[in-house]
Amino acid sequence: MQGVRYDCINPEANGTRDGREQWLLNTQVALLLGEKDLELSRYTAWNRIPVSAVAKRAIWRLESDRYALTTPGLFELGEQLQDYYQGNDPHKMGYRQLERLRAEAWEKFAAMEMFFVKASDFLYIIPTIQHLRNVKLTVAYCELPENEMQCISWAPHQKWRRDADAHGFGGFAPSNKHYVNGELVSEDKPGLREASTSPFPRQRVPRRGFIAIPRDEHGYTRVIKEQGIDGSGNDAELPLLPNGVHSSPMSGSSRAATTNVNGLESPSSITNTTTNGGGDHPISPSSEAGSAQLRCLVNGTGALSNTG
Repeated sequence: MQGVRYDCINPEANGTRDGREQWLLNTQVALLLGEKDLELSRYTAWNRIPVSAVAKRAIWRLESDRYALTTPGLFELGEQLQDYYQGNDPHKMGYRQLERLRAEAWEKFAAMEMFFVKASDFLYIIPTIQHLRNVKLTVAYCELPENEMQCISWAPHQKWRRDADAHGFGGFAPSNKHYVNGELVSEDKPGLREASTSPFPRQRVPRRGFIAIPRDEHGYTRVIKEQGIDGSGNDAELPLLPNGVHSSPMSGSSRAATTNVNGLESPSSITNTTTNGGGDHPISPSSEAGSAQLRCLVNGTGALSNTG
């Protein structure tokens, strides 16, 4: 359920204690009560506030798929309505069909006489409703735009920041409140986490390119030493270079050698590329000695000459 702040429904309540109270849509309350009468005529003592056109548009943005039955979790309900999906499998409907259903649902939604009721009034009668006893009900925190300009810009108003206990949410907006038998049992709040003082252990294996080298392969011991890996698969201390840079896992001797992996030449032995270009070109323009020249690069793009 969307629990809308009262000061979003009635701006005159800004800064008051009542302004923080949450109100619910009659459609959601009627659904939970199992009432076909959306006017909730039996509950004459409840306060009611009509839903404005601005509030309707904002609510529709949040819950259009629920009212149009266009979300997979509600397809089963839509299939119980005669010819709602016009004989189509809702799981296979295209975008145009879903938009048609949303457009038709919006026309009905906009024409409905809707109103808000106090969440506290609804929660008070929960123990008397047999099918709602011992059922956890969740009320989400919701703020709605107060006027047309706020609805167009859709900028968050963040009225909760002016609440006395706003600091308790760690800079986040209030979240869900959970009720059982009308009593608040829990509230979702951000929690604190402690960062680890040490990194996760890495399980490294020797590789030739991207291919792992099995233990029974000739030269396995030599490769794990070159790549700074101990025999257990954990990291050994890598030889340090100036500025704290570690040496490359591929040693100089292995780069010089030409190796075949799965029938392909190892990337370490490739010096030329012909990707989308013709002829033999250096992988990097800096691989040729001398001043910068016009060179073909990947995708056939030429580097500008620096001779002018």
